Amino acid sequence: MMFKWLFGKQKPNQDRLTMNDIDTDFRVVGVSFDNSNGMNRQNLLKKCVPDQEVTLKRKPSKKYPEAIEVWTKFGQIGFIDSHDAVDLAEIIDNGTRLSVKIKKITGGNAEKPNFGCIISVQEK
Repeated sequence: MMFKWLFGKQKPNQDRLTMNDIDTDFRVVGVSFDNSNGMNRQNLLKKCVPDQEVTLKRKPSKKYPEAIEVWTKFGQIGFIDSHDAVDLAEIIDNGTRLSVKIKKITGGNAEKPNFGCIISVQEK
């Protein structure tokens, strides 16, 4: 419930019991950029499927102290939006074990040619 409250899925005056109610979806941002190694994130997303395991890696920097990278077995596909990363970074830094999977790959069609990605985050 705390997680849902932090990310606006629950009103703050509702019961905030424990962190074992983590179950939230996030849109991955930065999916149209290339990685520093030259890998194109759009090409990586073409290989991804729903329910595929994803890893969240903290990558703090001076400009983005709460930065969280989103990785698949193929490489980095983007980041958690900086607004959401503020609270999620704290949860990760506190050692909460998370299960992260691809919920949906969006786009990749004539109407919306760029691929996008929605991930699902749950506490283990």
